[in-house]
Amino acid sequence: MAYRLAWQVEKQVVLLSIQQDSSIEDFGALARELSSRYLDSGYAPIHLLVDMTRLEKFPHQLAKLRAQMGDLFEHPALGKVVLVGRANPLAGCIVDTLARTFDVECVHAASREDALHLVAREQIRH
Repeated sequence: MAYRLAWQVEKQVVLLSIQQDSSIEDFGALARELSSRYLDSGYAPIHLLVDMTRLEKFPHQLAKLRAQMGDLFEHPALGKVVLVGRANPLAGCIVDTLARTFDVECVHAASREDALHLVAREQIRH
């Protein structure tokens, strides 16, 4: 899986861009990296912007994904998950369902700019 992680707002907002094909194991590795490199070092709540507009293949085994990504979604520093742009509808639905099973708010934004405005309003409230 090709992906890129980067702070969009230092220590507060992370952008995850996922491209090409991905497997369940890829998502497990991604979750561990995201937790250790970003969530453990930022200022809670840390919001996650997820851009899957270039993702071609997404695993759809919800129970297996839940097992691989549980630690990420249960991380105490994780804030909102914001799906950015038009992604594969099934992938968006699965991420939304995963987030909601862990009681993490998942919302959609048309662009990165819209996503940043959305989480900026959230940061002001904290």
